[in-house]
Amino acid sequence: MDTELFCSSRWKYRGEGHSSLVLFHTEEGKAREEIMEYQRDFMQKIMRPLVGERYVPRQRIVSLPRDFVEKMSERTEKERPRNRLVKVINSDACVGLLMPDVCFLPGLSSKASDIIADDRVIRQIRMDVDETNLMELDAPHPYPTFCIEIKPKCGFLPPPYDSPLRSCKFCLFQRLKVKRGKWKRVSEYCPLDLFSGNTCRVQTALRGLLSTPQNNLRVFQDGKCLFAEDIESSSPLEQLDKLKSVLRPFFPGEDPTGSLMTILSRILTESSSSLSTHSTPICKQSAYNSSENTAANNTGSPCSLLRKLLDIQHAA
Repeated sequence: MDTELFCSSRWKYRGEGHSSLVLFHTEEGKAREEIMEYQRDFMQKIMRPLVGERYVPRQRIVSLPRDFVEKMSERTEKERPRNRLVKVINSDACVGLLMPDVCFLPGLSSKASDIIADDRVIRQIRMDVDETNLMELDAPHPYPTFCIEIKPKCGFLPPPYDSPLRSCKFCLFQRLKVKRGKWKRVSEYCPLDLFSGNTCRVQTALRGLLSTPQNNLRVFQDGKCLFAEDIESSSPLEQLDKLKSVLRPFFPGEDPTGSLMTILSRILTESSSSLSTHSTPICKQSAYNSSENTAANNTGSPCSLLRKLLDIQHAA
């Protein structure tokens, strides 16, 4: 146990709720650094060995000058979703986690490795937070880099498995979030389909993400977000049309987004030799047509990453 962090004399009363007591640490910088260390250690010492080094980038804790935090708070305010603006960036935050930008392929962009390895870049950011443009650190390359961010959520059915509801946690919470006004409509995505490893079900999941991305799907081109539900400058249909126009040179045809999703589904169902075919229950809320489901078309092998994530979820 960290006796310094949990020294009672360094904590004071802030408030309380029905069943909770809120305290604050008198040495806030130290407390934040401890939190960052815990987050880094969790990723490096637990997730990295479990998932694999190629999927978990290395991270380092860096000191953040107050003026840098204030400037970045101002510069990002217009880009943040409106519903997130109630959460103010604390200008007293003195530490942060620095990691490679996974929106770019290794070798095509040098900025991530430069930032991690070279303290001179950090000093440059501190010296001039107004004029430093990290994108200018990119190595030039002739082709755009597309990055697809998916938040898969929980991929298994909670017990009891024989419940007549037979709905996954994500789909049940969707109803609650719509009722509370967080989302306008229920997501058409079901994580059980994505984790199934079955090509038809994975494609159903990806189509659901395209129709109702919420905060579970984002598409980037060269680090700039092209498609996400939290982009308020355009409607979801306008974003989808824009995405299609950007993808069309690379995926000729009537449905370039469908072609991209087909490739993605192949990646997500590419099993390793150590994986066996398995069957995943179908959530009652899923858009997948269960009437056409048979033992033959309900089995599949997810990619090694999804399989590992599902094993970690079961063990948690």
